[in-house]
Amino acid sequence: MKSILAALFIICSVYSYSQKSGSMDINVEGKTYTLKVGDTLHIGYGSLINGNFMYIATGAGANETCLNKRYAGKYVIITKIKYYKSVDQYWVFVKGKGIFHRVVMPQAIEKKEIVGINSIRFLKE
Repeated sequence: MKSILAALFIICSVYSYSQKSGSMDINVEGKTYTLKVGDTLHIGYGSLINGNFMYIATGAGANETCLNKRYAGKYVIITKIKYYKSVDQYWVFVKGKGIFHRVVMPQAIEKKEIVGINSIRFLKE
């Protein structure tokens, strides 16, 4: 019983520190860009040694894994943006070709896993 209550407390505390956001500002090489739901992101290349993505994940919970390198160069659409105060991170949820992904910002941009928004290429691959 105590473990169930502890699990509920942890889940509630994580969600209480998150808030939905319809947009977020990111700074790339001195320029500020605004990401919003419906925008298109261009996926660059994975930053892990095996070529997979460190800051783009697919699946959820125990089934969450790093995005496979075969998605390099693809485009995805932003479906939801959430800010987590407890870890000071934005999680951008995207979809593309029937698969849903979670992108941690701005780390994904810093590692060049995301290289563009809509028609703007802000980082070289």
